Amino acid sequence: MLTKGEVVGDFALSDQHGNTQSLDNLLQVGPLVLFFMQRVMTPG
Repeated sequence: MLTKGEVVGDFALSDQHGNTQSLDNLLQVGPLVLFFMQRVMTPG
């Protein structure tokens, strides 16, 4: 689990259009807020 203000390494994920987006590339555009949500109908 991350804590507030913790720095993470670069990672890449697919966006809603199937294009790969990396954290480093998005940060070049400007500030970024990440929000992770648990998948519906999964435990935890």
